[in-house]
Amino acid sequence: MYAQDYDEQLPLAAYANPDYSFVTWHELTDPYVKNKDIWHCPSSGVKKADADGRITTHFGYNVRYLTTINAFFSNANSHNAVSLAAVERPTETILLADAKASKKDSWCGDDGKFLLPPSEADAHCWGRPSFPHNEGANILWLDGHVKWHKPAYFYDRQTPRDRFFDLQ
Repeated sequence: MYAQDYDEQLPLAAYANPDYSFVTWHELTDPYVKNKDIWHCPSSGVKKADADGRITTHFGYNVRYLTTINAFFSNANSHNAVSLAAVERPTETILLADAKASKKDSWCGDDGKFLLPPSEADAHCWGRPSFPHNEGANILWLDGHVKWHKPAYFYDRQTPRDRFFDLQ
């Protein structure tokens, strides 16, 4: 629904307010959901609020490939999101996945709302997939289908390394 309202563009990762707080992708899409509990998985051990006490999500968005945000968010107010047409294989491109912080005691909290692809190093405020469902994760693919997978299928030891994250 968001993409339909924004000329087939996916949500931005985040943008910075004048007070240096960030509005994140899940807050940008909040007007399209009736209940914010949609952002929380009952099986997740991740808190429902981030380090600032704001409602967060238990799902990580593939922002490194689906937007042009940089690792430090310094381009938050000038980055772009890709269009749906730019993705060659939407059935094989991750949009969201169960996630948690990539670094223990991250200063942003334990959520992983900005999902790192396998090729990138752990960083504060970035996430990795979590596996709260029988050692697997629920994945929302860009075409809209959701499927459970073990990490070996979509994250570990892929060739090319970011196979299910990139736009190819």
